[in-house]
Amino acid sequence: MFFRIEAISDRGKVRANNEDHVFVAREVFTEGSRSVDIHLENSIVAAIADGMGGHKAGEIASRLVLESLMLFAKTIDPDVLLERFQQKLNVWLNEIHHKLLAKGEADFSLKGMGTTLTGLFVGSKGAYVFNAGDSRTYVFQNQELKKITRDHTVGEASGFPHVRSNMLVNCIGAIRKPNIDVFDVTGYLKTGSIFLLCSDGLTDMLSENEIKEYLIKNDTRALVEEANRKGGRDNISVITLRLEA
Repeated sequence: MFFRIEAISDRGKVRANNEDHVFVAREVFTEGSRSVDIHLENSIVAAIADGMGGHKAGEIASRLVLESLMLFAKTIDPDVLLERFQQKLNVWLNEIHHKLLAKGEADFSLKGMGTTLTGLFVGSKGAYVFNAGDSRTYVFQNQELKKITRDHTVGEASGFPHVRSNMLVNCIGAIRKPNIDVFDVTGYLKTGSIFLLCSDGLTDMLSENEIKEYLIKNDTRALVEEANRKGGRDNISVITLRLEA
């Protein structure tokens, strides 16, 4: 079995620069696309970070976090179990969070920079989704789309849906103490399942029913094009990982 992976990061139609970064196949990139097949004999880490901050601080934050995650991924044993993975991830989170804060203290133009993060780890003993902020991971299986992650926003935390979804209560950098959720998604490792990672530039423009339509068609590029057609108000980053026999 193998994952057929498609990854795209697009500036959108409004923003002057792209503050998103994507990590897939041992590479961190922005503004572009990548396609790769990875067999399950190899551990897999894929992630999206959506940066925030003045000037270019957001894109610096998202790049630094994913570059750090890329190095962290090399230290994870393929047969790691959920509890140990979560422990190691929390240690890494604390280290990179304080690195961002320190850079902000050293350079005023970077003060307050931060980033969301959502990612997927697949090893020989399990698959784990992790997130901080409002970038999301979904799984598409048996024609149903299920949101795995929880948005760390004022709206979701308060239970008032009218509160603006982009008001974050958790991220990496920019706050005093971050946290990261981890979800065991091992049970979704079945032929035909698709894991979808995305920044809010996609989910703010498309409903979950619309997203599902494009996953049925297995067309990652069309997802991004449709978000742009509807206005492209933010940077749009998407990774799809389809499990093939």
